[in-house]
Amino acid sequence: MSYSYKLGIIGCGNMATAILNGALSSLLKPSDVFAYDSDGVKAALINKNYGVKIAESNADVVKNCEYVLFAVKPQSVGTLDIADIKINCLISIMAGVKISTLRERFNVDSVVRIMPNTPCSVGYGMCALTYCNASEEQKNFVTSLFQSTGETIELAEDKFDAVTAVSGSGPAYVYYFIEAMAKGGVKEGLTYEQSKKLAVQTMKGAVFLAEKSDIELSELIEKVCSKGGTTIEAVDYLKETDVEGKIVEAVSRCAEKSRVLGRK
Repeated sequence: MSYSYKLGIIGCGNMATAILNGALSSLLKPSDVFAYDSDGVKAALINKNYGVKIAESNADVVKNCEYVLFAVKPQSVGTLDIADIKINCLISIMAGVKISTLRERFNVDSVVRIMPNTPCSVGYGMCALTYCNASEEQKNFVTSLFQSTGETIELAEDKFDAVTAVSGSGPAYVYYFIEAMAKGGVKEGLTYEQSKKLAVQTMKGAVFLAEKSDIELSELIEKVCSKGGTTIEAVDYLKETDVEGKIVEAVSRCAEKSRVLGRK
């Protein structure tokens, strides 16, 4: 079947915009994309900023696009008026909505479920992908689409609750830690802006070093610590108060919440 557009987008919120921004930078042209949002303001904004054509309805997108990206809130999945229209390849970024649910509610064979995160908006995202009945061509396209926003990893769907807990929700944990570091600097006499700049750049540099180094994370920690020095004083306190255990438990609670939501 011949389609008028390569990619259709249903839902023009922040994550859809991030994906579109990446796709248009390396993979697609504005003329390849057809989008719809029930909020006319969001639809108009994506048209103005990216030059993509706006559809008149969800059904209009499905009928005319080879790939259809569902970027609406999970609770909206039951309200989409396209149950009887054949979808060639469905791409879903709806948290907690399983492939089995999508196949049950929509007329589709090929489904790709994605768990992205907010750094996709600046090209440093982490996206987990899982495929159901997708051809190699479909896999290659969807992988390229999300690699335009950062890194990708293919995992079984039963790992997605863990993915949600680590990378999906993970940016919030990082911001929490940066903010705590900044507040610590303020307590010791820095301005908030000074302390925030120090904390953000330190986090950025440490992450880059962790990514590029072959050394284990535990060794990298030791390399900053000198016996009887300043860093070990802080790290020993973090260990004594079991900050690591609290973070592990926080990740587990997030994963459990994801499992609960997935059962609804």
